[in-house]
Amino acid sequence: MVRGGGKIIKFIGINADELRRSKIPEDAKYIYQFPLISWSMGRDDCIRAIVNADLPIPEKSSCFFCPSMKRYEILRLKLEYPDLFERALLLEQGAQEGLTSVKGLGRSWAWNELIS
Repeated sequence: MVRGGGKIIKFIGINADELRRSKIPEDAKYIYQFPLISWSMGRDDCIRAIVNADLPIPEKSSCFFCPSMKRYEILRLKLEYPDLFERALLLEQGAQEGLTSVKGLGRSWAWNELIS
């Protein structure tokens, strides 16, 4: 709760093509709003708006250990942010001891397989 007793409004940039990701229930502290969905803006609409504003198209954002990363994104992480890549490998290695249904961060494969 905020000092005045209200909730914090969080604006989340999930676009209209990703409705399944917007199913975040309101909780005691936050009210979640999705302006791109309210405006019916899909990814292509967002790219057009960015281009029309003469701004650079941002790359996909994710956590440095995201299991949904593509192999080329992982290799780019290794080249551009070797410290984060190493941290991800350490996370994977630490988790592998208890894993039974997945191999590693790539789910059916381990990130360390990319460099072995």
